[in-house]
Amino acid sequence: MLRRVREVCLSAYAHQDVSFEKLIEKLRPERDPSYTPIFQVYINMHGFEQGAMKLPGLEIKSVAIPLLSKFDLTLYVVEDPTGIDLSLVYSTELFDRPALAEMIEQLRHLCPQVAREPSKHIASYSLVTPESASHCPTRPSRSPPLGKGPYTTCSPSARAGSPAASRSSTRASAGRTGSLRRAATG
Repeated sequence: MLRRVREVCLSAYAHQDVSFEKLIEKLRPERDPSYTPIFQVYINMHGFEQGAMKLPGLEIKSVAIPLLSKFDLTLYVVEDPTGIDLSLVYSTELFDRPALAEMIEQLRHLCPQVAREPSKHIASYSLVTPESASHCPTRPSRSPPLGKGPYTTCSPSARAGSPAASRSSTRASAGRTGSLRRAATG
């Protein structure tokens, strides 16, 4: 794992002279005030102590301010002597609290696996927490082969879904799904 991190870092350092402005100039993302066009998820890692600041003659108090999400999702990782604290700031229009609480639990489940066996391929780690495992089927289900389902066999040009809601045939849907599956699996 350290070898991979080293390679990625060295590659990034080799291109550090490319400014963010130059990157924007080359990419020319479509500007939209409702979202950030380059990335929507931000990871902010802190490795410092958050102790009370003391200044002679002044009393300093911490004031809690509401966290606003500048991005769709921001993961704050704060390292201190007792461990690592993970917190999320997110757009409530896009995410709900239970889903993101599960995401944090998945990260908590993933980190020890990576620490124990850092050289494993990323796909071999599990995000299934002990709590969510009780909701999973004991045996993985098999999807029917694309284009071989009862509806595509009987009437391959029939409309997929409800006739009023869809304009694509089951054959076209099966083709798109297959493309997505092939793209996802390489």
